[in-house]
Amino acid sequence: PWQGLPVIAVLLLLANAGVRHARHHAVLRLPGGEADRQDKQGPALLAAVGGFLGHNREDNESSSVYMSYAWNLLMRLALPGDANEVLMEVPKNSAKDLPALESAFLFSTLTVFLTAVAFSILRQAYPDVYAHRAKLYEETNEAASASPGYTPHISRSSSFNSISTLGLNGGANGINGASNGATNGATNGVSGGSGLASPVSPTKRTGPPSETGPLLAQSSGFFGWLPAVWSVTDDQIIAAAGLDGFMLIEYCRLVQLLLLLVGTATVGLLCPLHYFNGEAYEDKLSRLGVGPLLKHKASPSLLWIHAGTVWFVVLVSLKLLFMAQRRFLERRFKWLSEMPLPRATTLLVENIPAPCRSDEALRDYFARVFSVDVVEAAYVVRRTSKLCALRKRKAEVQYAFLVAQAKWDRAGRRPGKRPMVHSLAGSQDAIELHRLQLRELRARIAEERCRVEAGVTVMDNEVCSEAGFVTFTSRQWCRLALQERYCANASEFVVSMPPDPGDVLYENLAQPMAIRQTGGLLCWLSLIAIFCLWMPVVFSIASATKLSALRKHVVLVEMVCHQFPTVHSFLEGVLATAALNFFMAMMPSFLMFVVRRFLSVESGGKAQLKLQGWYFSFQVIFVLLVTTIGRSFILRVEQIVKDWTSIFELLAQTLPDASHFYLNYFVFGWVTACLELLRAANLAKYLAFRAVTTPEEAREWSEPENQDSYGIGARMASVALMASTALVYCTCSPVITIVAWVYFTLCRLVYTYLLVFAETKKPDQGGHPWVVALNHTLVGLAIFVVLAVGVLFKRAGASYPALATCPALLAIWVGHRRLENMVWRTLPFEAVAKADHVARAKSKDSGQEPARVGQYAQPELMWSPDESPARQRQYVSRRRRTM
Repeated sequence: PWQGLPVIAVLLLLANAGVRHARHHAVLRLPGGEADRQDKQGPALLAAVGGFLGHNREDNESSSVYMSYAWNLLMRLALPGDANEVLMEVPKNSAKDLPALESAFLFSTLTVFLTAVAFSILRQAYPDVYAHRAKLYEETNEAASASPGYTPHISRSSSFNSISTLGLNGGANGINGASNGATNGATNGVSGGSGLASPVSPTKRTGPPSETGPLLAQSSGFFGWLPAVWSVTDDQIIAAAGLDGFMLIEYCRLVQLLLLLVGTATVGLLCPLHYFNGEAYEDKLSRLGVGPLLKHKASPSLLWIHAGTVWFVVLVSLKLLFMAQRRFLERRFKWLSEMPLPRATTLLVENIPAPCRSDEALRDYFARVFSVDVVEAAYVVRRTSKLCALRKRKAEVQYAFLVAQAKWDRAGRRPGKRPMVHSLAGSQDAIELHRLQLRELRARIAEERCRVEAGVTVMDNEVCSEAGFVTFTSRQWCRLALQERYCANASEFVVSMPPDPGDVLYENLAQPMAIRQTGGLLCWLSLIAIFCLWMPVVFSIASATKLSALRKHVVLVEMVCHQFPTVHSFLEGVLATAALNFFMAMMPSFLMFVVRRFLSVESGGKAQLKLQGWYFSFQVIFVLLVTTIGRSFILRVEQIVKDWTSIFELLAQTLPDASHFYLNYFVFGWVTACLELLRAANLAKYLAFRAVTTPEEAREWSEPENQDSYGIGARMASVALMASTALVYCTCSPVITIVAWVYFTLCRLVYTYLLVFAETKKPDQGGHPWVVALNHTLVGLAIFVVLAVGVLFKRAGASYPALATCPALLAIWVGHRRLENMVWRTLPFEAVAKADHVARAKSKDSGQEPARVGQYAQPELMWSPDESPARQRQYVSRRRRTM
């Protein structure tokens, strides 16, 4: 789970290597020296830079100290002020925190209510944006009464629609590049060669009518969506959102139950003990927390109760995680056994040798290894960058054509009001110009397709890539092929389970393996750059948004706070947490940009997993452990490297004194969770597209939501971070379990509605993000134990209770190993054989072939209805006559 730790390690190594060779004349005093330090900041920074450039000079001081000083100089440029001021820390606990918390509570409660009202109004005004899936379920109920064997097909093509490449779709499927996003109009059921998605069409049901029939029974009325959400069943959620979406909701349920059990023990036991042991404590809110334990001499019995509570939290957490994982395994195995064809019988093959880089050659190779009757088909990924660019251009022209037609329609279609395109060559009729451009582009696209397919037959290296897909005739043969090594060179014919056919990023698979491996190194360097630049930017803006800074520099804020003390408490409770929430909300976009630019992942789901791991690591550093950074991040790392036991004291000295900040952080989190209901970006795109096309097409183009911030990766990382924060502070400030429980209740409500009734169904990974989230929860649990040991030993001076608590770390490690031993990636082979037997029996009874969902073929090479083979030949011949 700690995928961000290598970034820190590389940063530290580069820092030590660079400043070790810093020039001797630039050596100056250590941080915290006398007043003349500011005059020598420039030479010090040059010394560090000179070290990176390779200057060879002896340095008599510690290299890490110099790099730390250079780091602090960078911070000073962003944060002018007192030299001894801490660069970044959240507000410490004080007696003023209770009024601030009350103000934040009132603000968040009112905002949540107003958001629910606004959402209910928008849901009735724009059902295509906020209740489209509910409309589909209503159509299903009507169709089921006449024909119980049918249900509307939830199209997933919107995540790859052509308009996503115009910068109008907010990231589409997370990492869809311009080429792949622009090329799928042909497979989305287009008409007239426009590349536009078709309306939803009914297809065969995959389950009983009761799975979706009752969903709208209680959804009418202004707040009718609330009972509809609470009445939805697990099977209905899985059918609508996939196993990934269901496990996100299941994780919220798990944390709800965990906080209920832990909160009952901590609030019911620790709060009274803390309160009556801190009678002389002036901070009323801290009396409920661990404050009296740190400020006054605590009784031994209270210390032992704390140690016992830590063990209770650890054991209950592990027990619930194991139970939840066992339930997940049942659903995972069911998902694997019911996986549709061709995904269930297909393997992704990478690093294919040159003699096998064609469909026929790849199929012949696996037919020789196994049998001719075993291999059904093979497909080598083509390099189609030029074709994708043409289809992107076609989508742009098609959109301009629709806009021109819409303008003419609004003008009453009068001949003198036809829209015109003005250029240096003169004025032209916009509609006729775009129609001619579309005709030309169709011909060029047809010609390029012919060129690509001709190149595959002769194994042209400019066309054939090193990746492909091999489909077998049964699940058993596919499973056996997955476990084999095919050549003496283990790097050739690397096989793995394929992603969903609608989630494959063919442009990434088409890249040479050398470029894909180089992208991994560039990705880590980019993460280091983000880490180095993010801290001064975020810290400087966070410093500028402090209430003390605003009162000092903004006269209006000073006047209002002076006249209305209640406003002062409100701003103090909201500003700090709002600033941190805002800047961390932008982090997924930066991380996903790195994934798109450098990592050639084979699917959008794999990109979401990368984002989930990195985003959680960054949040742990910048949110949960931000108060431990202090003046220098590098000095903190150096301190831990020199003496790993100092981490206990470091956490104990910093985290408990910031517990009130995280209370406000959770309360403000209520607002951020509910704001997702409004789907502001989707509504804006829908309104813009509806002005030029039909409501159905406008809805298709406005979906999906931005997968950088609202995909399964970012959402899972966020809820895992909040769960870890609640666990870390559950004994330091037991009240946090209450506000955290409310937060996860709202998340469960919001995500259930969005995933089931509003958002389009995404390609499913079968619960892989859930497994990552469980490991992240164990990380938070480990931080909790380290903090508890530090508080008992370093601050309360209780060595024996601290020693009794230490083995809880071993219990967490054993729990982690136990979770790892629960095999979830593949089915047991006997279950694979049973799934094949059931599929053959169903096919024999029905007399039909098993249903297939999608195909492993590049959509830009598929023919749309207006591009039949005969029409393709007409396009090519017409273009050649005009050349």
